[in-house]
Amino acid sequence: MARGIPCYGITPRGQAALRSDVTVVCRGSNVLRGFDEDVRQAVAGSYTNRGIKLMFGDSIRRLERRDGDVGGGDHAGRIDVTTEQGGRLVADQVLLAFGRTPNTTSLGLDRAGVKTGANGAIIVDANSRTNIPNIYAVGDVSNQFNLTPVAIREGHAFADSVFGKKAWQVDYSNVPTAVFSSPEIGTVGLTELEARARYLAVDVYKVRFRPLKAAVTGDCEARLLKVVVDCESDRILGIHIFAEEASEMIQVLAIAVGSGATMKDFMSAMAVHPTIGEEVVAMQTPTVRYDRRDASHRSSQAPPFDAAAACSEEPAKKTPGPSSSSLGCVCTHKEPRPLCPHKEPRPLCPQQAT
Repeated sequence: MARGIPCYGITPRGQAALRSDVTVVCRGSNVLRGFDEDVRQAVAGSYTNRGIKLMFGDSIRRLERRDGDVGGGDHAGRIDVTTEQGGRLVADQVLLAFGRTPNTTSLGLDRAGVKTGANGAIIVDANSRTNIPNIYAVGDVSNQFNLTPVAIREGHAFADSVFGKKAWQVDYSNVPTAVFSSPEIGTVGLTELEARARYLAVDVYKVRFRPLKAAVTGDCEARLLKVVVDCESDRILGIHIFAEEASEMIQVLAIAVGSGATMKDFMSAMAVHPTIGEEVVAMQTPTVRYDRRDASHRSSQAPPFDAAAACSEEPAKKTPGPSSSSLGCVCTHKEPRPLCPHKEPRPLCPQQAT
């Protein structure tokens, strides 16, 4: 099998499972930009635990194939990889993933007078209409959510509104997303940092656990479930999952989030045991609360929020939940703290600062 495969921007656990040595070179400070920080940390920790090397803040500068056949000895036929930061790797294969831009250059938009953005995306309003009243654009060309179900929904809204005389608009506020990694990722709604920037007081419920079947398989890797809640209304703002079948769970949970479900609604639901989904309804106490309200709670506008600065927080005391599979924190804290005192990051520490 391959002994060195740098994968640039690609989730590589599948290659590692095939007994390849895998290196990920990523321009950012972590994997999966735009996802919740705890999910990103959990994925990076999972990869590291499985022997995948992560190189952050770097990118590939040069690739050079060595002369000779692959089996010729002295790494003949393999690829010398040089990164922008001076790193050097030797690989059998290199897979580059560098994103995409809307393919609109050959559509004649300039001749029609249709306005586009800097990356070629067609500029549209909430009804998918361009600046030319009789020209509409749906799907990836508008570069809003590059997902097949979103494009289909936009097409339905356009057809109903223009031809069916039933005008309606696509709601982009709670688009569920799945990453088919192993375990899978499922997410809907706001991340923790997004919620803290928009709302005065936010409760965060988090649980890390091992599935019951891990007792047989010996898998010691923790899964993650996280729920972000508006303190004042108890409404659920976002749900983030790193676990098996996360894609299936998030599709159903997106209905609840979009319908304005509260944490009380979740707590009142009866659990199905043994399932991963039962952990969602078993979380009874917030892991941490971020509260920027004044003492009288009369402030009507949220003060500026700096995600890099510490918030005024009220850590909730840790109380045992009804789920016997919850592992809790790998640290020795007696109660949850917003900042983990460890000098080095620990992938499974739920109190490490975001």
